[in-house]
Amino acid sequence: MKTKITLAVAAAVLLASGSASASERFVDIGYADQSVDIAGDTMKNRSITLEAGVKFNPYFSLSAWTGFNGDKEVLRTQNDTYVNQTDDGFSDVQTDTYESTFEMSQQYGFNATFYVPIKQNVEFYVSAGYGWYKWEGEIFTSFDDSKPSANPQEAFEANASDCAVTGIEKLCGVNITSTAAGDTIETPMGSAGLIWGISKTTSLVAGYSKSFKDEIDISSYSLELRFRF
Repeated sequence: MKTKITLAVAAAVLLASGSASASERFVDIGYADQSVDIAGDTMKNRSITLEAGVKFNPYFSLSAWTGFNGDKEVLRTQNDTYVNQTDDGFSDVQTDTYESTFEMSQQYGFNATFYVPIKQNVEFYVSAGYGWYKWEGEIFTSFDDSKPSANPQEAFEANASDCAVTGIEKLCGVNITSTAAGDTIETPMGSAGLIWGISKTTSLVAGYSKSFKDEIDISSYSLELRFRF
């Protein structure tokens, strides 16, 4: 279904650019700072964005976009603090750090945009569209750090539990493991912002976009450079 929709939008844009002599083609290259809230976790993501479209008249355009994320992002960081029992007693306090990571491996969509001139070289715009976001990650077990006793030897001699003495999560009934995770999110999107024409062929575009789906919340601030042809 999504392939048919994307192809239909791409075909419409290509046909319009070839047949409407008064239309204006444009390409946007920019940066987006995204936040994805899903299943109680907030994922932060930074992407390079690319958008191409046709502005049929001063008030309406169709476009398709995609984003590229080069780095894994840290979803959450958890520490495990513990001591080990040795032949000579107990070791110094140690801390292991576990980072749950994710990356937005694919993101793309399309927009229908409406423009309102504010003054010379400045426009306000609102867009309605649809987006697809595919994320992948490595998620560690969520746990509360069980601290070791302040005096492990004394706690050991007092017959405290292994968990209370050492703080080792496995001895507290918690197995720290990681799981490969991921999902493809499909959602209607809306956006709004300002366009400032800095030359005859170049504009600066600043915008904010948000999803409209109950299960998730995707929001993004973006800054783009628009080239008009």
